[in-house]
Amino acid sequence: MADVGCAGMLVADTFCGPMRELPREGNLLAIDDMPVRAGGCAANVAITLSKQNLAVDISGCLGRDASASVLISCFEQHRIGHKQLVYTDQFPTSKTVILLVEGQDRRYIHTFGSNRAYSVGPIDRNWVASLKVFYVGGLLAMPGIQTDELADLLKFCRAKKIVTVVDVVVPQGFRGMEQLKPVLAVHRLVCAQRRRSARLYRRRGCTRANSRVTGSRGEDRGHHARRARRHRRVRQGHLAIRHLPSESHRSLRLG
Repeated sequence: MADVGCAGMLVADTFCGPMRELPREGNLLAIDDMPVRAGGCAANVAITLSKQNLAVDISGCLGRDASASVLISCFEQHRIGHKQLVYTDQFPTSKTVILLVEGQDRRYIHTFGSNRAYSVGPIDRNWVASLKVFYVGGLLAMPGIQTDELADLLKFCRAKKIVTVVDVVVPQGFRGMEQLKPVLAVHRLVCAQRRRSARLYRRRGCTRANSRVTGSRGEDRGHHARRARRHRRVRQGHLAIRHLPSESHRSLRLG
């Protein structure tokens, strides 16, 4: 039986490079390999935790295609339970191509794919009730996840004394935090970045005097679930807000 359940974005990541430069128009660039790996918030956290010998299940939506088989194979390799996955015929499995150029930041080419079809409805509450920690990764990047429905599920977790972690991906151009109000209502621990952290402080009636600020790296997405698991006294959960395309954020302890 799993201790941690990771729900949310699942992506088949294809890594191209490293290369000295991008090929010019009409040219062919040969590289040694283009590995395909499991990615997306939920997969990254699940894999990170499984490497620490934690029992983890994963929930998300995949297409019925070869990319889905690659992800399932990866989950099995890491001993991650995948019985909570759902499938759609409407979209292919989500994919990202990562271009690695020496001396430059990564470039991403992405298709949302099957993540569009994932919603709160298919998440089995009997499964959730069996967990110690419930992580949701990729909120706001999955249009099927309605924050009021998610808030209801988080309240269910709270009643069952399950620690919750919500990882929010904020797209470029995103304005306002209205969509997050239902989720913020059931969380005490907030991770934010740059000026948005100050906005959240003001909206929650908090000041720096009664808050603790700690730093973390965006690529270590298992950090939040590990921390939430250690600090079970935090009854209302943990909310991480990621602002793309930056890879880092600040962890702000409220209250």
